[in-house]
Amino acid sequence: MDIARPPLEPTAVTVAHDRARIRYAVLGASALLAGVWIAWLGAWLLGWPLDDLGIVPRHLLIGRAHHILVSADITARWLPRGDRFGKRIE
Repeated sequence: MDIARPPLEPTAVTVAHDRARIRYAVLGASALLAGVWIAWLGAWLLGWPLDDLGIVPRHLLIGRAHHILVSADITARWLPRGDRFGKRIE
């Protein structure tokens, strides 16, 4: 039984498109990280308590996931899997 369909054969157009998407993803992640650091630095410089920013260290997170929020198919150029959206985790 096949769990995932076979990957698509890459063409020059799809490779260029995927590289552009990766560049935008890296740019977006960098901007998000910079925004978090700027907010943290601004709060620190103004003397605000950093707990008010809502940034929690990973080791302080408690609980367990119970639903899938987003899912992507890594074998088909990261296309979203709509059938898994909101599905309960067993």
